[in-house]
Amino acid sequence: MADVTVTVEHDSLTVAFDRLGAEASAVLLAIAKETADELKAEVQARLRRQTAGTGRTANAITVEKQDTGYRVTSGEMGDRPANLPIWLEFGTKHMTPKASWEAARLLLSGTYIRRVEDGMQRAIDGLGGL
Repeated sequence: MADVTVTVEHDSLTVAFDRLGAEASAVLLAIAKETADELKAEVQARLRRQTAGTGRTANAITVEKQDTGYRVTSGEMGDRPANLPIWLEFGTKHMTPKASWEAARLLLSGTYIRRVEDGMQRAIDGLGGL
């Protein structure tokens, strides 16, 4: 009877996982930037369609680099109330909601997940053989 021997080289696996971690981080960061830019553009477009103001609220939306990704936020709007983006999103007793942020998030969530799946597969494929 022939013996079956399987050798698992721990060092090779450790190197592969280290490489995957670095590659995956780069891929995910690029996806986060792309999605944040698209979210900003979508929210701005929705605000411009739904409001008839000066455009300062839409123009105040920014993408900021964070430690591990990107943040899309509404910044300074000059003399406009700081709560205006919240009032527009959720409404007030005098105004119906204009859900730009949530609608944009929902619109892009499927695209983001597909990008992450595809990006992680590319990172894995880029490792080649062990």
